[in-house]
Amino acid sequence: IRRYMEEKIQSLSKYHVDIIGVDAEVDKSMHHRHGEVFHVRRNIHIPQQMIHVEKTMDDLYAAIDDCRDAADAEMRNRKEKFGARRRKAQRVRRALKSVFGLRNRSS
Repeated sequence: IRRYMEEKIQSLSKYHVDIIGVDAEVDKSMHHRHGEVFHVRRNIHIPQQMIHVEKTMDDLYAAIDDCRDAADAEMRNRKEKFGARRRKAQRVRRALKSVFGLRNRSS
């Protein structure tokens, strides 16, 4: 199970190369109607942020896969959000540079 979880975590490095650490927790409980229920929790530590993902299912491997998919989606969203902020800042910098550059030439 540990090896399987580590393989799933390795695929997340494509979104953020600076994964500082990962905390994973797996619990098994007996539900009175559903039988065995597995809880998978992951905390993925990246610089200045932490991503928390938690899934509960009847199948352990399905819970691990769903947890990985949720972490994948969260990391993709954060990467896109960071990229949008960065692109906006670059546009503002270029605009300011062109405005101030024109003033210096005309003076």
